[in-house]
Amino acid sequence: MGSRWKPGAITGAKTMKGSVLLALFGLPFLGFGLGFGYFKVWPEIATWMEVSHWQSTAGQLVSYRLDSSRSSEGGTTYEIKARFRYEVNGRDYEAARVGIHSGKDNIGDYHQQWEQRLRRIQSSGKPLTVWYDPERPDQALLDPDLRWGLMAMQAAFAVVFTLIGGGLLAAGLFSKARQPDVSGDGAVAESGGAVLDFSTREPIAPGAATGVWAMWLFAVIWNLISFPACIAVWDELQSVHGTEDYLVLIVLLFPAVGLFLLWLAIKGTILNRRYGRSRLQLDPNPGQAGGQVGGEILLSKALPLNTQCEVRLECLHSRETRNSKGQKRISTSVEWQDALTVRGAQEAGKTRIRFVFDVPAELPSSQAQSSNWHHWKVHVAADIPGLDLALDFEIPVQQGAGKSRIRIAGRERKQQMQRSQQLAQVLNIEQKGETLFLHSDYGRELAGSIMGAVFGAIFLAVGIGIGFAEMGPGLIEIPVKLMFCTVFGGLGLLILLACVLTPMTRLDTAIDRHNLHVRRLFLGREIFRKTIALQDVTQLQAHKNSSYGNGNRIRNWFQLRVWHNGKKQVIAESVPGRVLADEAIVFLRSNTGLP
Repeated sequence: MGSRWKPGAITGAKTMKGSVLLALFGLPFLGFGLGFGYFKVWPEIATWMEVSHWQSTAGQLVSYRLDSSRSSEGGTTYEIKARFRYEVNGRDYEAARVGIHSGKDNIGDYHQQWEQRLRRIQSSGKPLTVWYDPERPDQALLDPDLRWGLMAMQAAFAVVFTLIGGGLLAAGLFSKARQPDVSGDGAVAESGGAVLDFSTREPIAPGAATGVWAMWLFAVIWNLISFPACIAVWDELQSVHGTEDYLVLIVLLFPAVGLFLLWLAIKGTILNRRYGRSRLQLDPNPGQAGGQVGGEILLSKALPLNTQCEVRLECLHSRETRNSKGQKRISTSVEWQDALTVRGAQEAGKTRIRFVFDVPAELPSSQAQSSNWHHWKVHVAADIPGLDLALDFEIPVQQGAGKSRIRIAGRERKQQMQRSQQLAQVLNIEQKGETLFLHSDYGRELAGSIMGAVFGAIFLAVGIGIGFAEMGPGLIEIPVKLMFCTVFGGLGLLILLACVLTPMTRLDTAIDRHNLHVRRLFLGREIFRKTIALQDVTQLQAHKNSSYGNGNRIRNWFQLRVWHNGKKQVIAESVPGRVLADEAIVFLRSNTGLP
């Protein structure tokens, strides 16, 4: 992969401190995972392997009892205990071990089944089957089988905590070892005094590989947790019969999500194998904010003839935040984006895609990654049989007026026609006499709304379901229920309502010579109406209202607002992208009396 820019040191001491803290934060996770695996999981597996060579004999039940422990939240755990006698080589022995596993739990109904079995044996006076160690006859138990559900869950916890701890430790040590040196060359970015070196002219490789590995890691960790949980409650799933019992089916949502994550990881791997050797050559290099960003993408695999490709240029704004527990989260939004539809040219088993964009001068240059930085990306996509093309290239952009040597016949006219057609479709523009009508119709942002509604419904169902389900000992049950019921349930309800209402409402706007009329309808019924005198309108602006992410694609939805008498009023909404929103403002200013 060719390097794009070389970030300099922001603050060496701060970076080293963050690396050390990250490594130290990972140590407890790693220690717990390794310790739990070594002292809990492995001894039980070793015992199971050893018991497979033991011999059986008839024994006599002495006593038994089913111990239970109820948490303050109502969850109950169980443990079956028993004492029994048996004879080996003419000598009597007594033992008190039922199975390989020890301790209380509520995974399945293992303990309850053994309690019923021992009750029948005691009532009938029949002998027990006892398994003993031929070399040490005093070591014996009643059940030589491994509880696979419980073992899968324990192993998952050990593996997940080990992976998380090992990953954090490696990330801390790696980032410490790879601290960049301060370079005196290049342009100083606005983010923390970081230095960006724009001197490289090497072709840029797609950034798919890192994302694929991250998706595989996330998918594996998710499935290591979710599938063992399903195995652990398999008995409950088979015995569902009451209304409250159906709440356990919520557990099935997690492996379903896990399968979807695995599909995304597989899809990303296939894309990376097909197009991972593709390269982007910028012209000018770096791209110019205030001039043009252009280049050629040489795909490592040829696309079908006459395939239409969408090339999208985006200026992204990323922020790093930390919650109350110190966990890091990076959120990314689109500051500006523009798109161009082009046809690739085939050559020598590959496809060459050329593009040029005019970039406004007020947009920021590329900045080194910090807690608050801007960066630029070129995204190329195409609908092709089998698996669609989707590649991202992180590119350097700096302030300048440089133009590209690449020429695309009719580019500006084609872009303008595409925007005009899209604007007419989005706003449903209609001119009747001296009145201009705009309609933000039903079904807006439908794909994002459906996905968001499903996501919100799942969160809400999980939050409600966990509130009624038994989760285990109080130490685990209380925080888990609190998290699921409040965070999952509350967040799910808000997302569900917002996503359901958006496509069910319509916004109508009429602008004549003197007034602006706005009304909103919900499923055909008018719920709001307002008239504003044009002379009272002081400003017309575009405002980003929401974002929708689909894989590597982030789409911003804008509202058009007017300000009047210190108040704001939405006159159009669900406009996709800043470029189209700006086109709408220019159109309205040219065809109405809006300022």
